[in-house]
Amino acid sequence: MATARNYTLTFFMCFAVVYPLGGQSFWVAGDQQDVTREALITVIKTLGKALDFLMRDYKVLNLDAIIGARVADGQLSVLLRRLQNSEPVVLSEVTLRAIRNLQKKADKLCNLSIPYIKTTDPQYYNILGPILAKGFWEQDYESRDVDLTLVTKPTVHGEAFEEKDSDACLSELLGTGKHKDRCKISDHCWNLMTAPGYKHYSLSHEILYLQIGKQAGCQETMMGKNAKNSLTTIDDLIGRECANMFHETSNAADNNFEEKYQDLVMEDAALCGIQGYRQFYRIDWLQKILLWERPSGCFGDETKYKKILRDLPLKDYFRKRRVKREEKILERGCLAHKTAVAVGNLALYIRYLIEDMAIQ
Repeated sequence: MATARNYTLTFFMCFAVVYPLGGQSFWVAGDQQDVTREALITVIKTLGKALDFLMRDYKVLNLDAIIGARVADGQLSVLLRRLQNSEPVVLSEVTLRAIRNLQKKADKLCNLSIPYIKTTDPQYYNILGPILAKGFWEQDYESRDVDLTLVTKPTVHGEAFEEKDSDACLSELLGTGKHKDRCKISDHCWNLMTAPGYKHYSLSHEILYLQIGKQAGCQETMMGKNAKNSLTTIDDLIGRECANMFHETSNAADNNFEEKYQDLVMEDAALCGIQGYRQFYRIDWLQKILLWERPSGCFGDETKYKKILRDLPLKDYFRKRRVKREEKILERGCLAHKTAVAVGNLALYIRYLIEDMAIQ
């Protein structure tokens, strides 16, 4: 398993702060191993509730929601293979079975929902459908630290590009656009999707673009496009973006994770967690994330939700139609995209908590 990362649990060296969660406490007082084990049990339960929530609405979910479930499926599959092939970890059979059940539940959710997405949003599915395939997100990277010397000051105010631009560039990688061959990468798209100085969702979409390109088999073409960059490999580029993401997330943490940034924080952590960047998976940050889950199992945003209701005709709300491509209202206060990025993030928390247990 991974090398030691003592900083992750420095917030809880030999004790646990008790916080209320649904009228109960999570993390009873104990030593470091006990704290990690209790955190793992709590995350497993929280992820299960979130998947159950999405499962109830599987017929009306959008594609972006299922990406989160497929990330959970893929990353839990990687974890289970690692556990099978590694030295024994102090996990009970009950815990191992719970993790297997979560992986199977995430896979089942994807398989149930994808046929409806094909029907309700065929244009978007035709562009990005390949990234919903079983195994696409089974990316396996060793744990590592972000290189904070790569952090740069943002040079672009606001978002750098629109969804349609990102979609067009992703279609070049996947062969789902005008050109049916994969990896036909234009200079315009390469420059747009790899430029330094971005922040927020533009920054996270840069990593998504590079990850999808690698999984689509475009590594050689991407390296050719990258020849003029001082960061010599695609993983170097991803490392730069994850360093900047971690800087953003740390700033959000310093401001108590304002609600408007919670979705982005979990998306950043999931994307960089897939790459092995473990510093996004801190126990004190996990405490905050767990408090964002609603009793139904979903994650929401009251401010964004109320704005959606203001802008959306009442008839469309009751039909549960897609509001923006990447976000969709489900039930009161619940948002599909935020719940989906939480699902991906929590699945990766399971990995990193188990790694902590292995080195304690």
